[in-house]
Amino acid sequence: MQAGLKIARAAQAELEQGGQSRPLIIPRYMTCSSIDYAAHVGFTMMEQVHVGFWINYSRNAALGATITVPSKWGGDLVSALATLVTISGACTWNMVAFWMHQYRSRTTPMDGPGTLFQIILRNPNSALGSAWDLLKTGNAWQGKVESSRLRAGTLLLVPLVIYVAFTVAAVCVGQVITLPAYEAAHVLLKPNDCGLVNYNITTPRGQSARNAKFLSESRAARSYATKCYGRNSTEAGCSIFQVRGLPYTVKDGAPCPFGGDGICRTGDHGAYQMETCLLDSHVHLGINAPAQDRVTFRHSVTCAPLQLEQYIDVTKDNSTTNSSLIQFFVGPFVSNESFKYSTHNELGSLSYQIR
Repeated sequence: MQAGLKIARAAQAELEQGGQSRPLIIPRYMTCSSIDYAAHVGFTMMEQVHVGFWINYSRNAALGATITVPSKWGGDLVSALATLVTISGACTWNMVAFWMHQYRSRTTPMDGPGTLFQIILRNPNSALGSAWDLLKTGNAWQGKVESSRLRAGTLLLVPLVIYVAFTVAAVCVGQVITLPAYEAAHVLLKPNDCGLVNYNITTPRGQSARNAKFLSESRAARSYATKCYGRNSTEAGCSIFQVRGLPYTVKDGAPCPFGGDGICRTGDHGAYQMETCLLDSHVHLGINAPAQDRVTFRHSVTCAPLQLEQYIDVTKDNSTTNSSLIQFFVGPFVSNESFKYSTHNELGSLSYQIR
C-alpha cells in the first residue's frame, strides 16, 4: 500500500502537468545496500558511498569491474594510470628487444648492418627511439649491403607497433572517468540504512514524525514530476534514480476496485488504472545484482473517487481540543479503520494522505 501511495502522489503531480503518457517514477521509500544509482550533490538521503572495488552487473564481470574513489582523487588516479601505462610500454619494449636479440644471435648470420642491429636491440632506447636508430642504420648501409633498408624496416615495425599501442592506451586512460553523463556518477551504496521506516503511531511524537515524512515525500514527488517528467532535463535532481521514468500504461474505464455496488462515484467501470510494464530490479530499480539474482515484477494501481457517506464515522478527537476525528471504514488497514483524519490537521502544514 505504501508503494501505491507513492505512485498515487506522483500520478497526481503528473496529471496536473497536463499529460498521461509520460513515464512515472516511484519515489524511493526504502534504502538498501546494493542500490546502484546516479548520486548527486543535493541528494542527502543517502550519502554513504562504497569506496573501493565492486562490480557493476550492468556489464559482464570483466567490463563491469569498477573502482570508486572520492572525486578529489580522480585526477590523481588518471595521472597514475597514465604513468603506469607509459612505464609498462617501456618495459614491454625492453623485454621484446631482448628476446629479438637472443633469437637473432642464434639464427641470423652477422654482417655489418646485422651487427649494428644487434647492438641496438641489446641496448634499447625507447620504442620510438629504437625504431629511429634502426631506420638510420638501414639507410646508412643501403647500397653497401643488399636489402639493408628492408631488413631495418622489418625490425622497426615491432617497436613502432608497441609505441602506438601503448600511446593509444595512455590516451584511453581518460575514459576511466570520462564516461557518458548517465553513467559517470554510478556508485554502490553501503548497507547502513537498509529497510523500512517504522513509526510508533500510538504516540503524538510518532504520528508527527510519520506525517512529516509523508509531507516531505509528497513535496519531493511533486518537485521531481515538475522538473523531470516529459522533458530532456539535465538538472542534477533528475538523475538520482537508475532510470528517470518507469514504463507504464494507463487505462480509463477500469472496473471499480471496490466491487459493483455503486460505491465508486464514476460508476462500476469508471476507475483510472495505472500498470507498469514488467520491471527488473536491476535495470529499473538499480539493485545491483547478477542476472540470476534479479527479480522482475509488475505493479498496478487503480484509483476512483468513492461515495463514503455510509462508511464514515465522526467522533471527537480526544488528543486535541475542538477537533473531530473522521474515520473511514472500507476495509482494515493496520487497524480496523481504513483511514482516519483529524480536523486538527487543517491548522498545520500536513500533506494529503491516500490509502
